[in-house]
Amino acid sequence: MIFKGAGRSLAQLMAAFSVIAFIGGMLIMSPAGRFISFLVMAVTALPALLLGTGKLRIFGIIFLIIGIGGTATFFRAFDKDPYFVRAKLDSAYKTGMKYADDVTVYRTRYGKWPSGSEEMKPAKYPPSVKSISVEADGRISVALTPAPVADKSLILIPLEKQGVFVWTCSGEGISKAYLPDKCRQSP
Repeated sequence: MIFKGAGRSLAQLMAAFSVIAFIGGMLIMSPAGRFISFLVMAVTALPALLLGTGKLRIFGIIFLIIGIGGTATFFRAFDKDPYFVRAKLDSAYKTGMKYADDVTVYRTRYGKWPSGSEEMKPAKYPPSVKSISVEADGRISVALTPAPVADKSLILIPLEKQGVFVWTCSGEGISKAYLPDKCRQSP
């Protein structure tokens, strides 16, 4: 009998947390924050469903369904969240900069830009990179794969300053919200 009363109290407490998580999910604007709020809501609805009686179980079922639905909805939103896309593009940028180092060495050694990426040793691409190509003027184009920027490119441009090459970055058709920090700061 003691467990039954304690179980019901736990179910009521977790139901209250579930309501707080629901309110938090409505107030938080970021997809990641909403995802966590709905996940907490789904998890805290379980004791109400499993330990509660009558109306508390119905409450648990409703909030569990809403929590799972919200979690699934906002999990898909991660693909378009600028923070997560920028992290993927930062990886692509770093891969492009490794390529830029090799292109700079080639230019220094042979006095000309490579005629294409096949003259360069291919780097292993992260999942965010579809391909890398080198243009005749030394520009490096990093074709991307993440959902909101798929088939767009980061462009690395060599600038020679007193015999030293400095690389700038731009995004071809990419919103500044998605660009890595180094590309947002480039002229």
